[in-house]
Amino acid sequence: MKAIGIVGYKNSGKTDLAVSLCRELRSRGHSVVTIKHSHSRLMPEDVDSTKMVECSEQGAAISDPETLLSFRGGMSLEEALTHFKADIAIVEGFKDEKTYPKIVCLRDEAEAKNLFDGLQLCVVGSGEDLAVPLLADIKEIADLVLRKAFKLPNVNCGACGSGTCYELAQAIVRGDQTDEDCAVLHPQTIVKIDGQIVPLNPFASNMIRSTISGMLSSLKGVRKGSVEISISE
Repeated sequence: MKAIGIVGYKNSGKTDLAVSLCRELRSRGHSVVTIKHSHSRLMPEDVDSTKMVECSEQGAAISDPETLLSFRGGMSLEEALTHFKADIAIVEGFKDEKTYPKIVCLRDEAEAKNLFDGLQLCVVGSGEDLAVPLLADIKEIADLVLRKAFKLPNVNCGACGSGTCYELAQAIVRGDQTDEDCAVLHPQTIVKIDGQIVPLNPFASNMIRSTISGMLSSLKGVRKGSVEISISE
């Protein structure tokens, strides 16, 4: 799944942009998941469904038009993304995340000093002299997202030649590298649990591949080739 972040301070137009971008991408046939970070409660208090959900560590409120899943306590962005399957994730907030490119919503050019982190693709709102494009047309923004969006796994294995995923992400935004340089996104060994790919650093990938290959090579009649193993519990 690729991702694009939308960051900015309060009342900078982040949510309006996220909604417009989601609608534009979906109109082009792309599946989209939206994730918003909030410092306030997400469910109204003193409502029956809230009481039911909050009496346990995990819960669900289900109605004809919608289903709400609830997990007690906060969840990291990486954990949240494992629950979804989509072409693109639009992430509002999470300013400190460093593994995907961002659109920066500015009320004033001076805000760029605290919001720019080397991952900015463009600016929306204000900012004509900031070395990145100032865009307003949602179709242009969507075009940029489809060309430039990516999501690194945040494992900091160093196999790409960069010290951290953040450094690789900056290099990708600059155009010096691509997400194909990430050994976790493009591994020789792929492990899936319930259909979800488990991120493996090079050490774990090599260990699993070597162990399985060594075991299979001792069996009679086994030829070299792609190996697929399924384990049910």
